[in-house]
Amino acid sequence: MPETALFPIAQKANLLQSIEEQLRSRIEEEDITSDRAFIHVALDVLGNDFDPSDISDGRGDYGIDFIDVEEHRASIYQFKSQEFNGSIKYDFKAPPSLLGDLSRIKSVLHDLDQIPKEANSRVQAALKKLRAAIERHNKSSSTDLELYAIDVYFVVMACMLTDQAEEEFKKIARSSGEITVQ
Repeated sequence: MPETALFPIAQKANLLQSIEEQLRSRIEEEDITSDRAFIHVALDVLGNDFDPSDISDGRGDYGIDFIDVEEHRASIYQFKSQEFNGSIKYDFKAPPSLLGDLSRIKSVLHDLDQIPKEANSRVQAALKKLRAAIERHNKSSSTDLELYAIDVYFVVMACMLTDQAEEEFKKIARSSGEITVQ
């Protein structure tokens, strides 16, 4: 490992082992898929209180796996796991194919007055809640100069993006404003 690594080797191994244990525990105890377990663990690690029924991942999610709408800001999460049997592939590099949902999120956010009928019920309800929060925010006299902030978090179970995925991610970020990577 290069000397410029963010974590010493032993601590990184301990952290990844802890995450693997949490994933296995969720899969067994909650009888959920590895993808869903990753969402639960990631939301916990990122400090989000959530009800599993609020997770919108699945058919018709328009890339929105979870959304937290507040009065002056919203956080949208797109999760990408990896198939693992017993252990995470620590050297997995996320390919460009995993980025497609970010464009779908951008597209659906551009016109919240036209929520897609094909969106699943959780996404439709979340987008309506988001639209209402933005409208309340815009009508508030105390927020005349502040824009309603929407943060999009792309949470990937990978050590890094491939070079091509990194370039495509940068293009999406430039065309969308700021995108926070976790």
